[in-house]
Amino acid sequence: LQRQAFEEVSRNLDELREKARQRVRPKEKNQKQSSTFLNPIAEWLFDEDGQDSIGSLHTKLEGEAHIEEGALVVNGKKSLARSAPLIKDLSVKSLEAWVQLETLDQAGGSAISVQTRDGGVFDAIVFAERVPREWMAGSDGFRRTQNFDGPREEEADKTPTHLVLVYGSNGSITGYRNGQLYGKGYQSSGPNTFKSNQAEIVFGLRHGDASD
Repeated sequence: LQRQAFEEVSRNLDELREKARQRVRPKEKNQKQSSTFLNPIAEWLFDEDGQDSIGSLHTKLEGEAHIEEGALVVNGKKSLARSAPLIKDLSVKSLEAWVQLETLDQAGGSAISVQTRDGGVFDAIVFAERVPREWMAGSDGFRRTQNFDGPREEEADKTPTHLVLVYGSNGSITGYRNGQLYGKGYQSSGPNTFKSNQAEIVFGLRHGDASD
């Protein structure tokens, strides 16, 4: 992305976060708890490098992954960004990413995944693994995966697209695309808890290592 486009994306992201806060903000007595819950614990802008702009989960670029015009570029083969190990357990969570695809005909790749360090267990924002041109919540052996039955993607190869997956404490998984509900949420067998020092975040890889 060019610098101007990146700044526009950042502004849009701030607006979407504020809309989300307004929708779920409880009564005044619970305000402090809600605000803390909604604050992200890690954020990677990939404007100049792979540093976590909020915490210490900095990423290392592997293979042919590189930063180009304010964006992380991966090729779906042997390239990814891998974070430092998690510093706290992660169960209830939201995975969020701005994604631009090379082609709408690609399948099975992930924008962002949280996985055990051996890659065996994971939750991820995945494109077109089971249904062409549809986003899904990928997971190991599809254990926490059902189809959202959302609309087929028609624009993500032309413009950055904002995606969020929300994993609830009761196992619910809900998807959002550009601030709108994506298809329908569902009840999964989760949530799965990713343990401190035993899990990591990866970008550009569904799970495992770059050979998967």
